[in-house]
Amino acid sequence: MADTNGNMIFAVDFDGTLSQGVPFPQIGEPNTPLFNYLKREKEKGARLILYTCRTGEDLRAAVCFCKINGLSFDTVNENLPEMIEKYGGDTRKINADYYIDEKCLSFPTVRRFDYMPDPDEDDVKAITAEIYDYNKARQAAFDEYAQGAGIEAGRPSGIYKDKPTIANPYYGA
Repeated sequence: MADTNGNMIFAVDFDGTLSQGVPFPQIGEPNTPLFNYLKREKEKGARLILYTCRTGEDLRAAVCFCKINGLSFDTVNENLPEMIEKYGGDTRKINADYYIDEKCLSFPTVRRFDYMPDPDEDDVKAITAEIYDYNKARQAAFDEYAQGAGIEAGRPSGIYKDKPTIANPYYGA
């Protein structure tokens, strides 16, 4: 589904994805590794669409938050102009190669295309290290909070316990 020039299109959610840690309509902390990843992809030619349920002032606040954090979008809640022209209208579903949302679900019988960048690229090594550091810091903050609140914080077990993850930085929170 690349754009008419062959560039990848990313549709990105805001609440819980770019902004984390607070419920709508509040704006939380930026998901720094995701912001940095998307900025790098945009520098390579990728097209970015903010794909959110926010409207009105809440939407303007989200767009402003992203701009303050160095991320700009090609469109907001609409398809790219050339895709609208190609399909004869702005379809309700955003046309993208990848949808980034904290509520995504992979179903075993639905064919999935994982975008796996070359692990030897310097950008990939840098973002992997950044994600690991980010998750380690979030885990430490959660552990500190849990200890202060008298909550027993669980840890994963088995072969994945030391692996960094974006999807579950709190290990079960």
